[in-house]
Amino acid sequence: MPSSRTAFGTGGHESTRLALLCLEEERPEGLDVLDVGTGSGVLALAAAALGARRAVGLDTDAEALFVARRNLRLHAFGTRVSLLAGPAEAVAALFPLVLANLLPEEFLAARRGVMARVAPGGRLVLSGLPLESEEEMLERLRSRRWSLAGRRAEGQWACICLERAS
Repeated sequence: MPSSRTAFGTGGHESTRLALLCLEEERPEGLDVLDVGTGSGVLALAAAALGARRAVGLDTDAEALFVARRNLRLHAFGTRVSLLAGPAEAVAALFPLVLANLLPEEFLAARRGVMARVAPGGRLVLSGLPLESEEEMLERLRSRRWSLAGRRAEGQWACICLERAS
């Protein structure tokens, strides 16, 4: 997952804005949300601000988690966000909503662990996809257990929402 120096995380990058728009559409009120590759924690914080019961920010980069911890302290709703270091497999729980703003190669390296954290009937919001990679990623991810539930694009970036079968 990207280091905090290069991580998306201010909301200014198209892929982060797309993930935020999809998060808003998913209506996380009362849900537990997992943010894989949390970076600065912006998506986990946004989930909490939008009413998530709990948000878990996960990253393999200790420096990114340091930045995310600092950001949590700046927001009252940051108390509903917890941060964990490690891969997706380090989290035992299933989540009705999983967010991942990762480049395709980063996501594919973590794919099994990330997709295994999505609860049956839950959704995976995957942003950070260059438009030229979107179709290939969809081909690799769609199956009888995973269907496309939504899509957004801005500039040269795409965000897809996949729904896991119940």
